[in-house]
Amino acid sequence: MGPTPSGARDATASAPTGGPARIVAEPGEVVRGQDPDGLVTVGRDLAGAVVEIRLTDGWRTRATAATLGAHVLRAHEASALEYLRRRLAASRGEGPSVPVPREDAPPVEPAEFSSEELLEALAAQEAEQPGLRAARAQRPAERTVRDVEGWVTATAVGESLRSLELDAARLRVVPDASVEQALLRVLAQVTASAAEVQRAFERDFPATARLAAMSAAIRQARSGGRS
Repeated sequence: MGPTPSGARDATASAPTGGPARIVAEPGEVVRGQDPDGLVTVGRDLAGAVVEIRLTDGWRTRATAATLGAHVLRAHEASALEYLRRRLAASRGEGPSVPVPREDAPPVEPAEFSSEELLEALAAQEAEQPGLRAARAQRPAERTVRDVEGWVTATAVGESLRSLELDAARLRVVPDASVEQALLRVLAQVTASAAEVQRAFERDFPATARLAAMSAAIRQARSGGRS
């Protein structure tokens, strides 16, 4: 079990209060966010990937299998907001921690393109529009991801978590460290699944993906090479 996050409140509620998620902004390699009740802390590396989940000491007296998932979702959201805040500050040259690209996502190289190249890319992307609209209409909005042990289930759209469900009988007997590890595995699977969906999209619609990459490169050039 991870250490008790500092500043955790002594609230006795067993579910999130609905208030704004509290951000735990710490310097260093891990960007952390906490749920409003201080039961769960989610940490991300400077590439935005979730690398740790910590459960506060005594969380079992304040959460159940039915409510723990909601606490994790709020902490996950809080860490994402803090990561975006850091990234925005870094892009403005205001922050010490500059997020780095994930290993599976090569950095965007600032570039300039001729008008002819842009027009060709737009024409190719336009030709893909009918297929793109059909694919979006048919593609299921949500994906279900399960832990390898089968007792933690997540639903997600992209990398956005919609729900987390935990088996109550298993949760009662599994030690806290194993709960943290299972949750972390599921979040890693959500990320991997989203990446595979993106790769499939790029294979099916290369012109649309190419135009998006060109747009990102242009923005990079205009911002002086900052991400």
